[in-house]
Amino acid sequence: MANTLFKITNNEIIVPQRKDKSEFFRIFRSFVFAKYNAVNEWFGIDGAASDRAWFYGTISLAIFLLIFTYLISGLSFGF
Repeated sequence: MANTLFKITNNEIIVPQRKDKSEFFRIFRSFVFAKYNAVNEWFGIDGAASDRAWFYGTISLAIFLLIFTYLISGLSFGF
């Protein structure tokens, strides 16, 4: 595809369209927050904060133990 050049024939000022940098983060944050709430509702842990702490803590501990075991065995026996 060739680059297309636009020729402006009148003397009007071109105002650049600037997007606010925080707009992307606001959209991303609302997307993640909506998915987080959907996961909480799916697993039935949307009620109490202690339920969410136990659920996400257990998942995090399991993932940490898998990664830790992989790294220790890799360092011991070579990757």
